[in-house]
Amino acid sequence: MIKIKKDGFTLSEVLIALSIAGVLAMLVLPGLIKDTNNKAMMSAFQSTLANVTSAIQNELVRTGAKDLADTNIYQNPVEFLNSLDPVKVEGKHEIIYFPTGGYKAISGAYQAGIAGSAYNASAILKNGVGLAILTEGRNAVGPKHSGTPVALISIDLNGAKEPNIIGVDMFEIEIAKVSDLNSGVHIGDPIDYSDDKQEVINKCKQGTPLACTDLVILSGYNPNYLEEN
Repeated sequence: MIKIKKDGFTLSEVLIALSIAGVLAMLVLPGLIKDTNNKAMMSAFQSTLANVTSAIQNELVRTGAKDLADTNIYQNPVEFLNSLDPVKVEGKHEIIYFPTGGYKAISGAYQAGIAGSAYNASAILKNGVGLAILTEGRNAVGPKHSGTPVALISIDLNGAKEPNIIGVDMFEIEIAKVSDLNSGVHIGDPIDYSDDKQEVINKCKQGTPLACTDLVILSGYNPNYLEEN
C-alpha cells in the first residue's frame, strides 16, 4: 500500500505561532503607534505655525503697521483669530481649551507657570488645534532677545486632549512687536530663544515651550528632535 504523506501544521504548532505573533505585535505596535502620532503632531505643528505666521504678515500688510499694537493682534485678538477660520473663539478669560490637569514638562514635572487666565483671546481651529494670544506687558523670555517687546502665541496641537506635554503637543512662539534692526529682529517675526543649543535643550526638557519650538524648527520638524540632541 502506498502511504500518502500529509504536509501541514498541527493545531498546537499553529497556536504557538499565533501566540508568538501576538507577543511580537504587543511589543512592536505601541512603538509604531507612538511614532505615527509624533509624526502627525509635527506635521500639525508645522502647518499651524505656517498659517499663524502667514496670518500675521497678512495683518501687517492690511494695516501697514510698524508696531503690532496697531493691528488686530493687539487691538482685536478675537478678530485676528477669526481670520484663521476657527470653530470657536472667545475673548479674555481662561483659555477655552486649557486642560483640566494643566501641562507637564518632558521631564514629568507639572508646570504651574503655564496658566490659563491671563490670555487676551483663544480659539479652537477646525482641525482641533488650540491657539491663544497674550500681549499685555510681554517681553521676550529667552536670553537672545531678552527685553524685546513681543506678543506670545500658545499652540496646543490637539486642544485639551492628552498628552498635554510641553514639547510634544504644546508649544509657544514669541512674535516681535516692533523691528529692531540692530539685533536683526523684524516686526511680526518669531523670536529665537537662545544661541546656546545646550541651554535650549535643557530649558525644553524642563518645560519652556519657547525652547522646544526652537529645537523643533532647527530639527526640520523631526518627531525625534530631542532624542537626537
